Amino acid sequence: MTGSLNSRCTSTRRSSGHVIARTPLVCIVVILALLTGASGSDLRTYEDADSVVFKGVWDGDTFYATIPGWTKIIGDSIKIRVLDINCLKTAPSQDSTHPGKQAKALTQKVLDRAKVISLKETQRGESFRVVAKVLVDGEDLGGMLVDSGFAIECDQKCSRFFVYATPNSKAYHLISCSQGGESQNKKRLTIEDARGGNLESCYYCNPDRFVGGD
Repeated sequence: MTGSLNSRCTSTRRSSGHVIARTPLVCIVVILALLTGASGSDLRTYEDADSVVFKGVWDGDTFYATIPGWTKIIGDSIKIRVLDINCLKTAPSQDSTHPGKQAKALTQKVLDRAKVISLKETQRGESFRVVAKVLVDGEDLGGMLVDSGFAIECDQKCSRFFVYATPNSKAYHLISCSQGGESQNKKRLTIEDARGGNLESCYYCNPDRFVGGD
């Protein structure tokens, strides 16, 4: 079969006495699919997964894991991005009190102690990452980070970020902010809408610092 595939996918032409092989793009795609076992019945890229094996943390909203049952090139030590949240990114110069470092430490602690890690609403993200809602022993990891004040809520592509404000408020807040008023009075809105309503970013929780980055 390999020989016939090569004969179909490779054409040649002569130039100055030399034979030059040309491989059409469609054939490259076919070959990669064969190498990765990515046939129509074998694709597991968008399937939910249970018993995920934690390998390490990248930052608060991203970690490495192996997904049993997935094709190795897709599911072995792959980056998992937590769906619908964004944490501050980390840098070596930051100390342990930086919110990005605190988010990373929380994610490390929670996943280290997990008995069962599951992925739901699984998608393919940018840079060959998997994006999913992450459940740790049935609890939502993204919700833990938001409730701890280490993450902001966002849409699936982190193109819109969500904050909260109460009637007659002059500022918008993270949902976890103690300065944001009573929970039952809080209204969820995008940062763009909050700014359009002449609200300012809360001095204490500072939602604006979570905007941007990946």
